Order: sequence, then C-alpha cells, then structure tokens
Amino acid sequence: MKALPEMVRNRRPLVHAMTNYVTMDWVARGLLSAGARPVMARDGAEAHLVAAAADALVLNLGTWSPGLQQAMLEAGQVASRRGIPVVLDPVGAGGIETRTRAALELLERVKVTAIRGNAGEIMALAGEQGLVRGVDGAQEALGLRLERAARAVARRSGCVVAVTGAVDLVTDGRRTLTVCAGHPLMAQIPGAGCLATALVAASLAASPAAQGDAAATAQGDVAPAVDVVAEALLWAGWAGEQAASDAPGPGSFALAYLDRLGRAGSLPAGRIAPPLSELLSLYVLVSGATPPEVVEAVLEAGCRMIQFREKHLPLPAQVEAAGRVREACRRHAALLLINDRVDLALAVGADGVHLGQDDLPVAAARRILGPAAIIGATCETAEEARIAQAAGADYIGAGPVYATPSKADAGEPYGPAVVRRVSGATHLPVVGIGGIGIGGAAPVIEAGGVGVAVISSVVGAPDPVAAARAILDEVEGAKRGVLA
Repeated sequence: MKALPEMVRNRRPLVHAMTNYVTMDWVARGLLSAGARPVMARDGAEAHLVAAAADALVLNLGTWSPGLQQAMLEAGQVASRRGIPVVLDPVGAGGIETRTRAALELLERVKVTAIRGNAGEIMALAGEQGLVRGVDGAQEALGLRLERAARAVARRSGCVVAVTGAVDLVTDGRRTLTVCAGHPLMAQIPGAGCLATALVAASLAASPAAQGDAAATAQGDVAPAVDVVAEALLWAGWAGEQAASDAPGPGSFALAYLDRLGRAGSLPAGRIAPPLSELLSLYVLVSGATPPEVVEAVLEAGCRMIQFREKHLPLPAQVEAAGRVREACRRHAALLLINDRVDLALAVGADGVHLGQDDLPVAAARRILGPAAIIGATCETAEEARIAQAAGADYIGAGPVYATPSKADAGEPYGPAVVRRVSGATHLPVVGIGGIGIGGAAPVIEAGGVGVAVISSVVGAPDPVAAARAILDEVEGAKRGVLA
C-alpha cells in the first residue's frame, strides 16, 4: 500500500468539515497542506447538500448549538446513505451534559466511521464519569480503564475509536493499537485536535476501501479502518515532531507544522504497536533448558511476550541462552523480559524485567533501566499492587492463581480472587500467574486480568503450538465476553 500522505495527495478528497468556528481556518489550512480539499458548510440550509458531494464528513461539537446539531444529523444521514466516512469529534462530552447527549444522538442516528476524542470525552461516551477540563482530558491516570472504555464504545457503535493524548490509543473493539508520536508544542495550537480529526477523515476517504477499489481489495492491499486511523494520527504527530526542529516557539511552530504536513512522505516505522495489555494475553516463561524449537513454536502460535527465567545456569550460560531467546523474539516482533536479573536484562538488550517482592525494588530498576523499559511486579495484595504502580511498574503479575509445580515457594493458591483483588487496586494491566492451563484462563480474564502467564501448560505440552493457540483463543473469547 502507498504511504498514507501520498494517497491523500493523489486522491485529493473533498472533506466537508462541520468543525467549530474557533478553529475553522486552521483546519482548512491543515487539510490543504495535507493535500485534501476542505469545505466548511455548517448551515442547515446547505450542509446536507454539501455532504451529498463530499468524500468525507467531519462532525465537530466544538461550538455546538441546537441548530448545528440538526444540520449535523441531516448531513450525517446523507453521508451514511452514500457510504462515505463520517468522523465524530465529541468536543466537551462529559464536561457539559448537552454535548454528551448530542454526541450520543449522533452516534445513534448516523453511521459513524470513527470517533476521535480525548480521554474524558471517550469515557463519557462509554457512560463513565466525564473527566474533561475544557478541551483537555486526563489520560495517564486511567490506564486500562480507558482502554476498556474505548473498546466498549467501538463495539457498541460499530466504529473505530481514537483517544489522543501523550500516547494515542486506537481500537475497533477487536484490535487495539497505540501510536507514539507528537510534540508538546502541538498543545499550543488551538485546534490541533480538530485538525487531527479532519486528517483522519481525509485519510479514510483516500484509502482504497473508501474508493471501492475492488482490485486493491482482491490483492489484500486495503488497510482496515483501525490501521488507517492509526496512520493518520502518526502523520499528525510526526509532522509535529519535525516542525519542532524547525521552529522555537508556538507562533513559528504552527507555520512549520503546516509545512511538515505537506512534506510528509513515508511515515516512521515502529511507532504503531499493540498496547501492552494486548501483548500480555499469553505470556510464556522459558528457561535455558527450553528447546529453541519450542520457543519458536510458541512465538509462531501468537505469543508476543516471553520471560526468561533461569535459576540454575552460571551467568555466562544465562547470557548465551537469553541472547538466543532475544533473537527469536525479535524475529517475531515479541518482547523479552528477564526474571529478577536487571544486570542480565542489560547484558542481552532485553525489553525489561519482571520482579518479585524480594527482588530489586521497582523504583531502583526503573532508575537503572530507564523510562522505556517494561517492568512487571508480582503482587498478591492490593497494597502491593498500589506500591508497585506508584514505583513505576508497567504491569502486575497476580498469583498464584492455581497450584503450580514450577515454583516451589509459590505458597497456597488464591484462585482467580487474587486477580480480582489486585486489578481492583490498580489501573495497570494484570496477568494471572500460577498453574494456569486450558480451561483456567477464562476465569482470570473474567476477574479483571488481561492475560495469563504460563510455563508447563505450553512449554511442556506435547504440541506447544496447539496448546498456546488454545489458551490464546480462550483468553480472547473471555475478553469479548467481558466487553459484551
């Protein structure tokens, strides 16, 4: 598939942006810079007529009024009948009740393709308490709660939901992606979010699927909408990063940003990835004695998180064995964590560590490994989970859930209740640990976990591929049931 900016410039989609008048000029200039053609018709007398000729429609609640709501409904219904992308920006939902009701009415009566909002707005659409302050919304403090809310809105509305913030979250209810791009100066542009919404609309309109390109569909060259939305947000954020290198302050930055939108070509690789909660669905622990073909097998089966756990080999042999596992993980785009040993993680270039209660403290490991490392912590109580979260952990391993022969000092199992206890105390993803096999994973997810950590039920199985896939299927089925 062509690079997204090139597709938009080649297609030159006509984007009908019913955006707010505070940012209308900025959105129009941004669309033109990106290669799209803007039209800004908000009046009820003509909005539905313009929608009948457009390639995409933006519904932005920024300067809302009852008259604009009616015009949006009529334009949205025309767009729905024509099958063109409709992108909703629920500005102020959760902060003002009329905005929340207006957004929900549009979702009910218009076939919306995508929603782009901040954390508070998306939480409000999910029925949670609104958390907005003007056009700002808290994100970091919500963690997994926000991800689940976004997925629920996406599934209920049959659309893609994009939550923009320090790290963007994009989901269609089945697949979830994170987008790491942007610069703090973007927050100094009134309407940066409005333009991102319009860029999503232009990108959806320019994709082969929106154009009904049967040849591209037959060749598998059509990206799902969730991927197009993620790439559009990457485009917006990457242009901001590049513009910040050209301009020292907000005024010059805004002009440089428009230039960078228009000059964008291929977007940087590695900025779009599943969130940690998705990678933790099946978390397999291996040792230096695990045959390389078994490691390959579980990775081929869909495992995206491996923990190297070795208690017996001398350190040089651990470095060699962990290095082999690291290479296998890289071939399969999986992450490698090291159990206990921060020094070993550094030596082999692992992605992070998993620490027990008697290991190096999480905060110390964070200082050594840096902000990009993934750090997990084993917890049995709500208080331990709160301490690990405050210290900078990225996820929690809760257990033992069931009796396990793999850890002699694991203690008596708690059952899935340990996952419920720990997940209720933290916004971090929680993985069930201990004795989990086929049939035991679903209760962990139903108790609030995002995945399961396993050893013998996969590594020791006669067919590790079949065992890994069966547990993954059980986890994903349970996740769908939790959201239903």
